[in-house]
Amino acid sequence: MSCCGQKRETLATHRPPSLPTPAPTPARFTSFAKPPAPATVAQPVAALVGLGNLGLRYLARSAVQVRGPSTGRMYQFSAAQPVQRVARADSEALLRSGHFRLEA
Repeated sequence: MSCCGQKRETLATHRPPSLPTPAPTPARFTSFAKPPAPATVAQPVAALVGLGNLGLRYLARSAVQVRGPSTGRMYQFSAAQPVQRVARADSEALLRSGHFRLEA
């Protein structure tokens, strides 16, 4: 008859080879990862001097902060300040959104 001690001894001396540890796979996006770089580089403000600015009126009442798609500049609109000067390069996209109109 076999004893429990003999089974433990057999297991201890005849262990199967350990399997290799798989390499960790990097996370695509986590809260700690940097966001991907934008595809286009925003133009510096000095480059906009020749392009001119247009007045746009924000049609909603709530405050909003908008990044110009062409220049990367930030524009802030609110009910208290609905009209802002916007770079001509950004104005077309903002007008297409339907939330703005050209101010005379």
